Amino acid sequence: SRAALRLCREVGDRVGEAESLTFVATAEQSVGAIDQARQHLLEALSMLRSAGHRPLEAVALNMLAIASTDHAQSRAYFEQSLEIALATDYRLRVLTIQNNLALLYWRLGLYRKAQAYADAVLVQVRKLNSPAVLSSFVETQARPLVDAGEYDAARRLLEEGVLLSRSIGSSLNEGYNLLGLGMVALAEGKPELARPQFEAAAHLMQVGTSPGD
Repeated sequence: SRAALRLCREVGDRVGEAESLTFVATAEQSVGAIDQARQHLLEALSMLRSAGHRPLEAVALNMLAIASTDHAQSRAYFEQSLEIALATDYRLRVLTIQNNLALLYWRLGLYRKAQAYADAVLVQVRKLNSPAVLSSFVETQARPLVDAGEYDAARRLLEEGVLLSRSIGSSLNEGYNLLGLGMVALAEGKPELARPQFEAAAHLMQVGTSPGD
């Protein structure tokens, strides 16, 4: 990604440079260099706005929201990203951002709002008939259910996620769903059932891949 960044700068491709900066930021986030990633994303966002490239602007805003440690700022970025995605009719991007908003509300303890977003997203995701997409989205919907004490409903979704993940060979998505099942077992006061789920999840998430990687 840095080689592509240098090349784009040499030829004066501002959109390509901005997109390369988002790739660099992704790599930086993966190694914990959050401040550097945030700075590169802000640079990319400025370039994309100057170039008028709305679809990539939505991507950069979504990434900034994820990288932000300020929940209010994160929400503002997500909402700006969602507005652009809706205007450009990018259906999967819209669902992804709404899913991220559901996660943000969950972290804030707004479980009803999180559940409302997650429910609406899942209805639309099922219509896509894509096991790869669905296997990651069901895990999101299960989180507020666990916190609301609706363990059976959460378990059903997570078990569906595990099966979907295995059907497409996504170890990463399977790991997230097994992690959720471990959280359900722990919430039910069954640590002996939670431990093997956590161990399996840790292994899968350490070595796992997904079809989109």
